[in-house]
Amino acid sequence: MLTYVDLPPMLDQLYGRIETLGSALKPTFEIRGSLEQFHSAGDFVETMADNFGFVVEGMLKLECDGKMVRLFTDNSIVHGIPDASTLTAEFMTTVLICHPDELIDAGNPFALNWSLYRALEVKLLHGLIALHSNSNHDLSFEMTKFEAGEDMITQGDEATYIFVLLSGEAEVHYQGAIVGSVGPNEFFGEGAVLAGNHRRATVRATSACLVQRVRGAEFVDFLAARPTIALDLIRTQAKRIDALNGRVAA
Repeated sequence: MLTYVDLPPMLDQLYGRIETLGSALKPTFEIRGSLEQFHSAGDFVETMADNFGFVVEGMLKLECDGKMVRLFTDNSIVHGIPDASTLTAEFMTTVLICHPDELIDAGNPFALNWSLYRALEVKLLHGLIALHSNSNHDLSFEMTKFEAGEDMITQGDEATYIFVLLSGEAEVHYQGAIVGSVGPNEFFGEGAVLAGNHRRATVRATSACLVQRVRGAEFVDFLAARPTIALDLIRTQAKRIDALNGRVAA
């Protein structure tokens, strides 16, 4: 999961290549990696500086010069941590640690792919740092976990925050009926905030969920400086309206 920033086409394509390559390489961690647990608030740059890490459960946050650059959540691969940066756990986080020699040695049939992955990830992180360092619009995110069955927002409550589901699944309930769903990397709760209304629906976790939230007033200013993210938000709303119209027509 990248943090919110308009990615130039080059970095967007680079991120896509990293995601595809990483998915193919992740199983090798189960064979060669060793499990470690990181407690919240610690700085793990030293641990990860010369290693690959596969996040089994939890979340690591990469910051540079006080600005959040990237989030590594479940099933993310961590590598190429730049100098003068911090890597912290928001929650208890379990990571499979593997030294590059274990992945890039001659006996590993994926050695060339790991070398390519390492080069691409370093290039992406430095590109993200450059983008964030030139940005004057940062958000103060808060991270929250919900278990299956918990309500993340409740119908009728005051709308203060906008949310992004980083991992997990959720259902949208209106007057006791299920009217929609929310999946990873989707916004929710933005409609009531942007319209200045109370919550019109309840969003309930159907699995363990990791959620990012930001105050609505701050998010509005942020969108003004991030047209690509604003467009993503509009597309999300349009899909939900289209789905609702389909149910009404049926």
